[in-house]
Amino acid sequence: IVDVNFTANMEALLDGVSEGTVDWKTIVSNFYPDLEEAVRLLRIAAGESMKIPCTPNASALYALGVCYENGDGVPVDTDKALDYLKRAADMGSADAQCELGYYYFDSEENYGKALEWFQKAADLGNPNGQYMVGICHFKGDDGEEDEIAMDWFEKAADNGHDEAQYMMGFCYFNGI
Repeated sequence: IVDVNFTANMEALLDGVSEGTVDWKTIVSNFYPDLEEAVRLLRIAAGESMKIPCTPNASALYALGVCYENGDGVPVDTDKALDYLKRAADMGSADAQCELGYYYFDSEENYGKALEWFQKAADLGNPNGQYMVGICHFKGDDGEEDEIAMDWFEKAADNGHDEAQYMMGFCYFNGI
């Protein structure tokens, strides 16, 4: 059964987010009202509870890293975010490896370090990592680097990555 009022209210809230008058976290808190409790439970799953021993879980470490990166249930803390993400990445989390790649690509503009992390994720078959390895190699001059980029765009596109599918079309259209 569809609640028409809920749908109308949600559309109004999402319009407010796009206009910048409503904070998206307000909407999320309506669905997940206790982010602090979520962080507490993630810490247990990450193996950080003295009361409840638990082997660290890479997905929990990754989620905690994202929480600290975005300020979800905790204050923004880049150092803690990077620590959690690196621990998750070292455990083989391709999502954490990609997130670290994005951090170094966007925030630090350290493209070599970003490529290292994206490559690790790509080697695990992560479509975002594959796409970003392609982006790191893409020059647009039909050279050797573009051939490498195209190979990675194709892998990501084959895994359903829509931006990689666009880049494949763009490159073919432009003779790259």
